Amino acid sequence: MVIKNALLLNKEFTWRTMRALHELRNQGQTKLQVLRGNAYVQDLLARHLIVRKPRNQQILLKVAGSGFDDEFDNDIAVDYAQAEQFLVKHQLNTSYLNHTLAQLQGLAGLFNNALLISRSELSRQDISSQYMGGSKVLKKNPMLYRDALKLLGLQAMPVSDHISQTAVYKTGAFRAQVIVLCENESYLKQPAKAQRAGVELLNAGGRNVGKLEKYFVPAADISLYYACDWDYAGLTIFRTIAAGYRRQGRQIQLLTPVAGAERKAVHSADHFSQWSPRLWDDDLEPDALAKDVFSPEQQQLIANLIAKNEWIEEESSEFIALLNANGVANTAI
Repeated sequence: MVIKNALLLNKEFTWRTMRALHELRNQGQTKLQVLRGNAYVQDLLARHLIVRKPRNQQILLKVAGSGFDDEFDNDIAVDYAQAEQFLVKHQLNTSYLNHTLAQLQGLAGLFNNALLISRSELSRQDISSQYMGGSKVLKKNPMLYRDALKLLGLQAMPVSDHISQTAVYKTGAFRAQVIVLCENESYLKQPAKAQRAGVELLNAGGRNVGKLEKYFVPAADISLYYACDWDYAGLTIFRTIAAGYRRQGRQIQLLTPVAGAERKAVHSADHFSQWSPRLWDDDLEPDALAKDVFSPEQQQLIANLIAKNEWIEEESSEFIALLNANGVANTAI
């Protein structure tokens, strides 16, 4: 299932919205409640393709001969039909379903890759990032998560989401010469990949990084790298970590996302980190100046992300591909 009309991938086009528009097309009227506040419906009203019922403002009527039927048939009908077919086939089509069409497209992708996912080291966060446009979407939407599990034929995702933030967690190849410290938990839930790559992984829990400087200082012959979200929060955390290690005479390098890693709008679902010029300020971390901890290529990528108001989620780069792209490992898995 692939939505052909990009307009319909907007978050305001839910399945309930589509059903109401379909009802308007075929029955000539529908209840306003489902469509209230929808920008597309407001545009239809402004163009007089539909109107409110004179004696009942809670009912929308299509205007005969206005062109609404043609617009629906040309712009919506095909995508509506394939969405309905998908939902009926998998017994998900209920009057209460409020998934967006973008989420339905993601569910279809999950179903098509169900066998691969069930055998993977992917957590709910990973799957949500890859198929739902954000790592927290499935966590925030229990009904969507329920339907995802149903389509995958699973009781739970292959790997648990839970890692406590009360300790520094290690996994992968222990006593390795390469250590990757991760802002998020995703890569730690793929230990087999790290083991095969000869890399040890650590996670301290987001901004909870003070304990690193106190309890974890690797030996001088260990190469130390950092993987994170490329947004304001992730990159400022990196500067804090880099400053802590520099005070102890150690260096840590930031891993650059793979070429073509998915970029997301800063205002995307469940993302709350906004770009700020403070990222470049020397007094933010005097012991880890931006010009010293970000390579020229990284500075260019950051500037481009800021200019376009975009960010790159850590999980957008497949783990082994990320290592290879940064010359950390040369492993084909």
